[in-house]
Amino acid sequence: MAVPGEPGAHVVSVVSLVRGATSALGQAAVNIASDLGARVIAATRRENRAALLRSLGAQDVVIETGSIAGQVRDLVPAGADRVLDLHG
Repeated sequence: MAVPGEPGAHVVSVVSLVRGATSALGQAAVNIASDLGARVIAATRRENRAALLRSLGAQDVVIETGSIAGQVRDLVPAGADRVLDLHG
């Protein structure tokens, strides 16, 4: 059981998808969601940034090549619970 104020106290079994995760705001979102205990899927167009996103707390990284729906469904068949779309 998570203690209020501790990492993971506010998020229970949540999958968060962050599109545009290599932007400054995206990196912050990955870090915060991970610290709160969410499973984070980070989406980026830059394959060479995957290691950075994992170091910030992303459990999975998908590379944007158009539609990412199939890639996300392969990782999480029920889909993401939360989406932050910074992809413009």
